[in-house]
Amino acid sequence: PCMDSFLGALHGVLKALQDEHEMEQLWGLSALGFRTQIHTTLDPSGVLPLKWDESYARIVRRFGYECMAGLRTVFYTGKDLRELQFVWMDAVEKALEDGRPAIAFGLHGPAFGIIRGLDNDAEEYHVSTFADGQRDEPINVQDVGSQNPPLIFFLIPTGPAAGYDAEQAARAAIKEAVDHHLGQERDAEGKPLVYPPDVINGPAAYNAGSAALESALVQPYWGIGFHAAYYAEARSAAALWLRRLADGESWVKQAAPLRRAATHLDHEVECFSRIPPLFPFNQPDSVQDLTR
Repeated sequence: PCMDSFLGALHGVLKALQDEHEMEQLWGLSALGFRTQIHTTLDPSGVLPLKWDESYARIVRRFGYECMAGLRTVFYTGKDLRELQFVWMDAVEKALEDGRPAIAFGLHGPAFGIIRGLDNDAEEYHVSTFADGQRDEPINVQDVGSQNPPLIFFLIPTGPAAGYDAEQAARAAIKEAVDHHLGQERDAEGKPLVYPPDVINGPAAYNAGSAALESALVQPYWGIGFHAAYYAEARSAAALWLRRLADGESWVKQAAPLRRAATHLDHEVECFSRIPPLFPFNQPDSVQDLTR
């Protein structure tokens, strides 16, 4: 379980590869624990990074694994989606035979999940998702991906990354966090990332979130509680990760600023943790009560 469904799925995939990590490592090494990003209406999709095929593959490499990742948000013919579904089914089948689960979007809902098995005869995936224990039924191969909106995403680990350096990966995560905070993110080609106008990044996201709340322009209504719970978990894990870095021999010179940053994140956790009880997921009218 994790407020970030991709990290939850990645945790399961790494465990299947006999390489289990603590959740604070996933939040820290991915740099997701440090990001501040929202949609102007607090739609939960606003926390997702751009270019999943690049950004999520980069995260997987930080854990020492190469992967194949594919994202399509445009279909040119009515057959495109179906053809892609079966191309990925073949790739998933080969990976599963090697003991490598896959990650896909849209399994039992608009989130990332794990494909852990395949029934070829029924053309069904056996999956593990955020809905485990409530929805455990297989998913038809043709139900992964959507025509409207056009979207299909898969990620499959392919093997260990050559020359992996854990310390270098941690430094890359911190640099990415700083670049995000300063609005200096770049894509794989070195071009500045351009976000949609309704997605706000960095410190400005706090004001945008307050504006959405003050004007009651929140869709869906539970977006307030979701974001608060998401960032409380993110910051808590990131603070723990920074402290563990600071305790390491390789980080002696950076130990003091790392611990100061962790303390700052602790304060954010305290603030974010107060919000969900004010706007319960089962009380849609709570967003209209400005006295809160």
